[in-house]
Order: sequence, then C-alpha cells, then structure tokens
Amino acid sequence: MSDYVYLLKIGIISAVASYVAFSKNEKKEPLYFFNRLIEGGFCGFVSYEFAFYSLKDVNISLAVCGIGAFFGVKIFDFLRDMFEKFLNKKIGGDDK
Repeated sequence: MSDYVYLLKIGIISAVASYVAFSKNEKKEPLYFFNRLIEGGFCGFVSYEFAFYSLKDVNISLAVCGIGAFFGVKIFDFLRDMFEKFLNKKIGGDDK
C-alpha cells in the first residue's frame, strides 16, 4: 500500500471517529471540534503505528486507529495506568 493511500485512510478514519466522539460530548463549540479533530488524528496515527508494528496487519491496525481516534488521549492515559500497575506488581512496589 502506498504511503499516501494509508495516510488518507488514517485521516478519514480519524476524522470520522473524532466527529462521532465530538457529537457525543456536551461541548459544541467550533474551536473544541478543531482541537478534537487534531487530537483524534494524532492519537489515531500513533495507535495505527503501534498496532501495525506489533501485528503487521493493515486491517486490524486501521480498526485500532479508529478506536484510538475515538478515545483520544484518554486511551493513552488508560494504557499508562495499566502499565504502571503491572510494573508495580512485578517490582513489588506500592500498589495504587
């Protein structure tokens, strides 16, 4: 798949997922929509790259891209918290 085609797919999926997430939110200001679109695009791209690096499957990676774009930064906060809890259990540190 050429670089431009997969970037176009990621952009479209991220825009649609960001719009759906925006429509479910209470804030309906145009500036918030623009911020949500940028956040969703970035998170969708990063999610796609992580998934493609791990799985080597474009279709599953595009699905993960949509999930990442829909949840935005919240998905990365969730993953960070899970990783910290896992490390605390492995190392034997305090459990939050």
